[in-house]
Amino acid sequence: MTSKKRIRSGSAPLFACGFALSTFLAACAPATNDDGTYRISTDAVEAGEEARLNEATEIWAEESGEGGDPFSAGKAAYDIASVTHDQRWAREANRRLADARDVLPGFAQATAYQGSAQSLIARDYPVRGVFLIIPGPGYARMYHVWRGVALMNRAVKEAPQDPVVRLVRAATVSRLPRLLVNRGPAREDFVILEQWAANPGLNPEYAEILTSEEWRRPFFDELEAYKAETGDS
Repeated sequence: MTSKKRIRSGSAPLFACGFALSTFLAACAPATNDDGTYRISTDAVEAGEEARLNEATEIWAEESGEGGDPFSAGKAAYDIASVTHDQRWAREANRRLADARDVLPGFAQATAYQGSAQSLIARDYPVRGVFLIIPGPGYARMYHVWRGVALMNRAVKEAPQDPVVRLVRAATVSRLPRLLVNRGPAREDFVILEQWAANPGLNPEYAEILTSEEWRRPFFDELEAYKAETGDS
């Protein structure tokens, strides 16, 4: 990766492990095909997300091996997890993005996406319904939510002018349960990002990103969804 401002987008689960209780807590990798490549289930992929999944799959194939870019690999795993609802891919994203933070210290986008990956682990946690009243599984999901928010807050603190970092936090936190998190930072992010989108000159360091279709399309999609839910105008 040549520039820390570059965006690299990709934008019923099959598990490699057994179904013992340890499966719920183990961070095992996604299941593999006969040739050793990671398996991707498309059962939960919604209409319109196929292109994002295909692009992420291609990037993963290019960057996940030896000598690949850990951030690109982590972002690809994140996109795969996001659209497939496969928690094992979310865990893989978390691991790869942690590696990216080691390789690129201070690169706030890696921190932000790792935080969002934590929220995907919580979203797709393999325990549902009445089992969530059991302290272990229930607390584990809350831990991933709070850990994710802490990482995203850190990323914004490290790079408050980075529109990618703020969009990751805004889009993630605005979808988290109100009982668990303060959604105020998401509203703050959307207000700032809307101002920057309308006038990129307010943030000249990132004007190239703010005027790119790659950033603007998901931003306006997320902003529309946020306003529809909250009634903000």
